Amino acid sequence: MAKSRKETGLFIGAVALLAIAGIATHRAVGGLLQIGSDEHYELTKAWLWTHGCSLYEEVWSDQPALLTVVLGFAFRTFGASIAVARWVA
Repeated sequence: MAKSRKETGLFIGAVALLAIAGIATHRAVGGLLQIGSDEHYELTKAWLWTHGCSLYEEVWSDQPALLTVVLGFAFRTFGASIAVARWVA
């Protein structure tokens, strides 16, 4: 009987720890801090692409279009936000 209480306590503790880690991660991902010096460029390119601007003609980009297009589809699906972009990246 004591062993099952101990196991139950460990399980509840592990679930609580995972919940706290998930909340902290979500808050960090959607936070206001800029992670990279060019983070806003990638977000702006994806946002412009979703609004009909063509890459390499109307939007300057020296990178392949894969990240821009993936971010653009994520913005169309989940909304344009820093949290969505960071989860995709």
